[in-house]
Formats: sequence, structure tokens, C-alpha cells
Amino acid sequence: MVTAILRATVLAVLAGSVLLIASETFRGSTGSAEPTVMLPEEVARYKQAAKDMFYHSYDSYMAHAFPKDELAPISCSGHDTHNCRGCLLTFYDALDTLAVLGNRTEFQRVVNWLANHGAASFDREVTVSVFETNIRVLGSLISNHLLASDPTLNLMPGYNNELLTLAVDIGDRLLKAYQTVTGLPYGSVNLKTGINFGETAVSATATGGTVLLEFILLSKISGDKKYAKAADKATRKLWESRSPLVLL
Repeated sequence: MVTAILRATVLAVLAGSVLLIASETFRGSTGSAEPTVMLPEEVARYKQAAKDMFYHSYDSYMAHAFPKDELAPISCSGHDTHNCRGCLLTFYDALDTLAVLGNRTEFQRVVNWLANHGAASFDREVTVSVFETNIRVLGSLISNHLLASDPTLNLMPGYNNELLTLAVDIGDRLLKAYQTVTGLPYGSVNLKTGINFGETAVSATATGGTVLLEFILLSKISGDKKYAKAADKATRKLWESRSPLVLL
């Protein structure tokens, strides 16, 4: 998956930089613990390596896989995942990295594209993973809304809450999975019709617990408390269901 490769390569380069900095910092010319300083050109070189890794993955996805979920690196072709079935996962995954790297032009282009076409990818009769769609799509929309709306960053002049509108849209669709007697969610939900007849009740603890972050933030920035209430109910039920060994 190009998303996994993208994250792994950037993290690996950054981790390598940290290890090198640490080793150079605590190793003197005689092998002692006397601190030394990493040269500015070395820092710049590792920063550039991280950027190069990211853009190699991102540009390849855009050239060979968009608008599919991910790029298969060996066949160099796009495919949709069974978890989200065509929700543009890599597009969402990469957006905040564009902001971190200071690429305002591409950040703005992606936000504008999502503002015009993003809703169509939600209004489909496909069954998706509640967990994956929450952490990758809803999480991306919320975090990038906060970035785009921050005037001190000046990433998106003229931004009019387009990502927040999409976040509310997908949040409402995911919320249907939490409308159960216990409050614990179904593991999958149909984006168009909600919970279909015969949908398995098997779910994961992560589906009921990790939603706290996204749903509480969505309530905070949208002003609608229903998301936070659903997340709170699910989490409390998880805690009530713990074993005598405090296992779930």
C-alpha cells in the first residue's frame, strides 16, 4: 500500500536523522560523551531526503492511482481497499503532510478538489469499515479543517469550512453504526443506507474506543453534541464490559 510505504519511508528517514543526530551529539572525536553539533547542511540534507521520499510516493499515487484508494507499488496501478471501497484514502492521508511541508499550492488544490467532488465519494451504496473510515477520512477532514481555518498559517485564503461540511457528512453516515441498544457500534456501515439487514454484529474494541478523538472534536467544531454523546456512550460501555483482569 502506498500509504503505508509513504508513512514508513518518511518516518524511517526522520528516525535515521534522529539516530544520527543522537550519535553525533554524544560522540566526541575521541569517542567520549562530549557533545558535538550536527552541521546545518547535514540537517538540510536529511530534511530534503524526507521530502523526496514523500513526493516520490505522493506523485506516483497521483500519476498512476488517483482517484483509487491506494497505489500498488509493484504493479504501479491503483486499487480500492476492502475497508473503504473508493474513499480516496491516500488523498486524505497525504493532505496534512502537504501542509506540514509548506506546499500551499498543492494543499489548496486538494482542498478545492474535495470541496467540489468529495461528497460524491460518500453518497454511494458501499459498505465500509467504521474504524478505518473514521481514523483516515473523518480524522483527515477534521485535522485539515483546523489547519485550513487557522489564520496564522495562511494555508487557505478564502477557506469557507468546506472540509468541515464534508466531515459532518461522513460523520453522520458513520454515526448510524453507533445507534445500537448498547451504544457499541457495528464494525461496518453502508454509506448510503446505514446498517443493512444481516450485517454482522461482530466489531472490534478499537471501533468503539478510538472514535472518542474524532467524534468529540467534530462536536466541538460543528456545535452538534450528538457525535460526542455517541462516542462517550460506546466508551463507557466498553469500560463496563471489562473482565476481572481489566481486559476487553
